Formats: sequence, C-alpha cells, structure tokens
Amino acid sequence: MSTGKPCRPIISRVSRYRLAAKIQPELDASELIILDHAKNIPSALMNAASAGWDMICRTIGACRFGPSIDREFGDMVQTRDESQPNWTGNKQFTYVRYDPDVAQSALNTLGLDDVKAEKIQVMDSIKYIQDIQRVGIAYARKYVTLNHLSPFDSQPL
Repeated sequence: MSTGKPCRPIISRVSRYRLAAKIQPELDASELIILDHAKNIPSALMNAASAGWDMICRTIGACRFGPSIDREFGDMVQTRDESQPNWTGNKQFTYVRYDPDVAQSALNTLGLDDVKAEKIQVMDSIKYIQDIQRVGIAYARKYVTLNHLSPFDSQPL
C-alpha cells in the first residue's frame, strides 16, 4: 500500500578510508588489499555495534552522563529538570556511559603522557593492562561522581 510519500532508505556506512588512514596514511582507498579489510573490519563492526547500543540506551533511558557519540546524535544527556527532553516516550531506566577516549591527546589531558595510545588500543593484548588500568583510574577520578547515580527513585529523572 502506498502512502504517497517516496520511500528513501537511509544508509549508514563506516568510512574504510579513515580507518586505513590511521594505520597507513600514505595509502589511498583504492590501494587497500583484502588483508587490510580483514584486519580492521572486526574492530570497526564492534565500535559500530557499541555506538548503536549506546544510542538505544540513551534514547529509551534517562542518560545522566556520557560523551558525545557523534556530531549528529550528540550526547543525549538529559537535564534533571527535563526541560530539554530528548525523546517523547517514557524513560525506562537511568543510564550513564563512562567511555574514556584513548587517543594520545586525551591521554595527555588525563596526565598520562607516558601511556602510548597505540599500545593500549590493541583489542586483544594484555601486555599493557597496567596502562589500561591507569587510564580507567585517571578517567574515574576526573569524571565519575555519585551525583550521576543519585537519587534513585521510582522516576528515572
């Protein structure tokens, strides 16, 4: 059944070129080989899935803290007085997202100049677990507060 409105699919895609540029900036997208894709696509898919679930939680939950997801979606942090609602439905739970940025500039901002971003960004490496723990501790000291978690009452915000 037609509604008279054109059906336009919305397609979102991850820019493979940007992922490759981070690893091998001298490569053009046309120069990538299948091995480059096999090496980098799993982490790109995991990041996309994480962002997707984060967006869902911020939409149906009352988000009290979290960094911006992207320029289009923003952070969706809801004010306590609900003067700026971010969704028309009832909030189902309260949500916070502590997600440290592990870019070198962000590590430096946390006072962790000696922690090398390229070492702790490796998905399956435990060699630098102590540095990863230091990032978590420094991030928590700067951003985590009990104010994000209270008061817990029958209404999320």
